[in-house]
Amino acid sequence: MSDLTDLTENSVGRPSRRQVLVGTAWAVPVVMGVGATPAMAASSVVSVGVTTSGNNGKTVTFTFTFTDAKPNDTVQITAFGDGFKVSGQMPSAVTISNNSAVITVHTPTNPSNPKKTYSVTYLVSGVVGSKTTYFSY
Repeated sequence: MSDLTDLTENSVGRPSRRQVLVGTAWAVPVVMGVGATPAMAASSVVSVGVTTSGNNGKTVTFTFTFTDAKPNDTVQITAFGDGFKVSGQMPSAVTISNNSAVITVHTPTNPSNPKKTYSVTYLVSGVVGSKTTYFSY
């Protein structure tokens, strides 16, 4: 038999120990997630411009333009799509300055189809995961 001062699981007065525990279990990941937001999570890459030059081989310049880049954020090309060859090593990460960054790569030969579309995958520091964009030259 219960006393009038006892609270049952369905009472409206105070939350049960179980309800407090469940509420705490849900609140901790939310608070931790808010504190761990990456520097550029809310910003996005506005554009990736591509220019080319050269005769036998080509110099391909990628100009990344950002919004709200933070100091010391970097961008790095991590992969190219099928058919795009780079002579030498992949370029190192480049620091974003004034919301833009320029990465130049050399390709050993002209593509057989100059209108072919290639992809470039790049990674921005402070952002979870990489992004891919498409270009042709």
